[in-house]
Amino acid sequence: MGAYCPLGWIRTYALIDIDRPFDYGNWADAVRGGRTFSTTGPLIDIMCEGRRVGDTIALPGSGGTVEVEARAQSFWPLGRVEVVCNGSVVTSKNSEQGAKLLHVKAKVRVSRSGWIAARCCGWDNHPGGYIAAHTSPVYLKCGDARAFNGPAAQHMLALVEGGTEYLKTLSTVFDEKSRKRMVKLFKEAQKELKGRLVVEAKCSLHHGHGGYHIHGHEEIVDHQHE
Repeated sequence: MGAYCPLGWIRTYALIDIDRPFDYGNWADAVRGGRTFSTTGPLIDIMCEGRRVGDTIALPGSGGTVEVEARAQSFWPLGRVEVVCNGSVVTSKNSEQGAKLLHVKAKVRVSRSGWIAARCCGWDNHPGGYIAAHTSPVYLKCGDARAFNGPAAQHMLALVEGGTEYLKTLSTVFDEKSRKRMVKLFKEAQKELKGRLVVEAKCSLHHGHGGYHIHGHEEIVDHQHE
């Protein structure tokens, strides 16, 4: 969000257990657990094998087939709802005239660990066609292999490093203790991402032009195998 859009235009909703009190602590737990979706208007949800966003589904090492169901609803008409698995659209539902409700259900073949999520967009022929929403993932774990995407990790690393520089140079600081705490969190994320790139993506991170660099990556490799 920025000065180019109204305050609250982009929102993130969290799914709180109806048996728990509606308070900040339970909301924070839902956000931390990944039970969320982001939207500029539509409401959207996904179920995979009866599980909700933030949950993990265990599959055999060779993968398997999962049943997924996504539903999007909006006051302004929708043009499309999609189910996305590891970055690729695996099933979708279109509306040529625009619809207040779009629903898709399908069986999806999963061959490796990763994630599955839903997204939707507005109807192109409506002034509000720019509306969109995207769920957080349902995670898929095939055997002992955990999900990893090298280019995505490199992109996240660039964001973390940029965030660290922002905190050090441009940010408006509430107090020095808070700034140091945030920098520490960014540094921990940076170390984890660099370690995973070295171990799982077999990246040789280095000084100089291109790529990323790391000091003492052997230590991080050992840490990853502990």
